Amino acid sequence: MQRFLCFIVLVTLFAVIGRESLAERPPETTDDADIVVTGRVEKVYARDSRDNKHYIVEILVDRVERGDSVKPDSTLYVSCFQRKKTAPRTPAASGHPAIPKEGAVITAYVKSEDGKNEAIYSNWFATAKPTRP
Repeated sequence: MQRFLCFIVLVTLFAVIGRESLAERPPETTDDADIVVTGRVEKVYARDSRDNKHYIVEILVDRVERGDSVKPDSTLYVSCFQRKKTAPRTPAASGHPAIPKEGAVITAYVKSEDGKNEAIYSNWFATAKPTRP
């Protein structure tokens, strides 16, 4: 009986530790980006869900550093999110720390999969100098 109780305690402990360790997404680096562009943020669209605020950032591309599917003068839509401050304190990804403002010129680091463009996690953009007058 004592072995059985010890087994149950260990299984429960590993289950809790495992779940906690999987809560936050692993960080990605700029080298993980399939697409790297510099451009102006034209529009930021926002949508609320229960625990997160989801964003689509519309970028007018000036320069392409990486990514065959994107061309200068095209529009790139990138998804990102932030966890709401009012969300329950349960294990979950905290989201992207910043969302660019409309009109900002940024260099964006993006992963593209199945036709969807998602900001690398978690620091996905840097302020850039305008490439156009």
